[in-house]
Amino acid sequence: RDKGVVAVAEALRKHPSLKTLDIRGNANTLVDGLYGHGPALADMLRNSRILEDLQLAELRCYDHGVTALAEALYNHPSLKTLGLQRNGISDVGASALAEMLRNNRSVQTLLLGDNYFGVDGVSALAEALRDNASLKTLDLQGASVGDVGASALANMLRDNKSLQILGLKAIQVKEKGVSALAEALEHNNTLTELDLSWIKLSEDGAFRLAKVLKQSTSLKRIGINMEVAAPI
Repeated sequence: RDKGVVAVAEALRKHPSLKTLDIRGNANTLVDGLYGHGPALADMLRNSRILEDLQLAELRCYDHGVTALAEALYNHPSLKTLGLQRNGISDVGASALAEMLRNNRSVQTLLLGDNYFGVDGVSALAEALRDNASLKTLDLQGASVGDVGASALANMLRDNKSLQILGLKAIQVKEKGVSALAEALEHNNTLTELDLSWIKLSEDGAFRLAKVLKQSTSLKRIGINMEVAAPI
């Protein structure tokens, strides 16, 4: 049942010059997706030292597979883009990726949309990014961020000097968390895009974000809904 994944990993081991691997959405083709087979691809990553783009969305990696991949990427010299959307990743897997970000200096884009992690996972990622100088794009679409997670992201934005694009579309957060993000943006000079679409904002919240966009020296785009939440 694991022949598909092992075959992919073995082929990559024999062709170390490959720079892009895109097998997203092939969970059914690979029978069990990547569940239980993360170590096979992790071993491949250790041998493929010039791979730059790895797309593994919708492959049922889960925490076990993601943890193995994250550990293999600690010192990977070339990987720039890692796509892990819709892989059933919980706080455990997100925390493993956070530890990877503390060690890795090549990954520039990390796509984690529509997974299962919440406040603890978001907070771990945010803490790791306070000192990370390489990541430029982070997508957390649909995450259960909460006000605590939003505050952790806000603290990260005050310290981080490399992140340029932050995707928070459809995250679960309330007005307090949005306010924390808006306040942090007043002290950030590197973020160029922030996606807050599909989040209901109060009128005050929408106006505050508009003010930040107008005054920011770096921010070029904030994605928000036209619909705002009714005042309480």
